[in-house]
Order: sequence, then C-alpha cells, then structure tokens
Amino acid sequence: MQTGGGQVWLRRASVLLFVTLSAIVGVLLVLLPWSLQWTANRLLWGYPELRAAVGNGFVRGLCSGLGILNLWNGFREAVHYHEGRGAVK
Repeated sequence: MQTGGGQVWLRRASVLLFVTLSAIVGVLLVLLPWSLQWTANRLLWGYPELRAAVGNGFVRGLCSGLGILNLWNGFREAVHYHEGRGAVK
C-alpha cells in the first residue's frame, strides 16, 4: 500500500505525463497536416485516392482542430490541477 505522499507524487507524475503528451500530440496535429510530409510519404504513394482525401483542406483542418482541442485539454488539466487539503487519505 502506498503512503499518502506516494499517492500525491503518483498523481503529480500522471498529470505531468498527461500534459506533456497532450502538448506533443497537439502540436503535431496542428502543424503536421500543413507540412509536405503529410501527403508526400511512402505510405500514400500506392493510394492516389487516399492521398487526395488526406490532402483535402477539410481533412487537414479537422486534424488541426483536433490538435487544438488536445492542446486545450492538456492546458486545462494543468491549470485546474490542485492537491487540496485532505484530498489523499
């Protein structure tokens, strides 16, 4: 069984990991759809229809919007994190 201090540090580490991963994935989803690597990659060479669909502005905007939501979710979690008195027993 963990002590109270161990649970606090575990919660802090999980929040830090969540915020970091949200920031990384969010930035990638915001920037990557507008780069050359988004459509000019080996995975899409054999599928011209899929390449055209992925290169569509709507799909790129949708991915960037998901990236912004991911960034917002991580930022919200970081701002609203608090330990509070007696939160861990």
